[in-house]
Amino acid sequence: MVEDHLPTAQSITRVLHQKYRVNHVVSCVQAEHQLQEHHYDAIILDLHLTDGSSLYLCQHDQEQAPGVIVLSGNDELDTKILALNSGADDYITKPFSPQELLARLKAVLRRTASAETDYQRIGELTFSCKDSSVSFQGMTALLTVAEREVLSNLLRHRDQIIPKDRILTRVPRGEGSTLNAVEAHIRSIRKKMGITKKHKLLETLYGMGYRFNSSYATIIHPNQ
Repeated sequence: MVEDHLPTAQSITRVLHQKYRVNHVVSCVQAEHQLQEHHYDAIILDLHLTDGSSLYLCQHDQEQAPGVIVLSGNDELDTKILALNSGADDYITKPFSPQELLARLKAVLRRTASAETDYQRIGELTFSCKDSSVSFQGMTALLTVAEREVLSNLLRHRDQIIPKDRILTRVPRGEGSTLNAVEAHIRSIRKKMGITKKHKLLETLYGMGYRFNSSYATIIHPNQ
């Protein structure tokens, strides 16, 4: 969330924290830094910030683009059209109800999620988000909600090192969504896929995060 009016930010955060993790910044510069360092499912963006217009932040270049909801006290039609044409998914005029924002956020997340591929096949690995299942080298297993979201995130950013906090971006609160639970989820996924920690398919990089190495989904490595 990019919002420089503290009371508004606090009101929004109280509502969103019931279901989502919220990272709050107050300027375009801070937002740019966060978008470079982390992946987000959605951006709530105040249009006019202390260091300028934030409209250019709608034009992000992440591989999996987050949904963008613009907040503004400007209710002119031309401004709304400009924001939507610049990449925003929705536009809400201030003042607004936090509950309305929550409902619109859910709708944006549904649209962005539906754009992602439900079924993936990488070498000998197949993954179905819809069925919460994974198959590898003849073994098929069902995944918990947390395991499904962890694996989905790793596959979405395959061959990249993903920090723990980024891996958990889509794990619902209460579903093993703490940083300390990540290793347990990875360990369980490995077990269900019939591989050990030595196998580089799901690689642990201590102090850095985890990586799904797509080349190891194709080549069978004995004793791993």
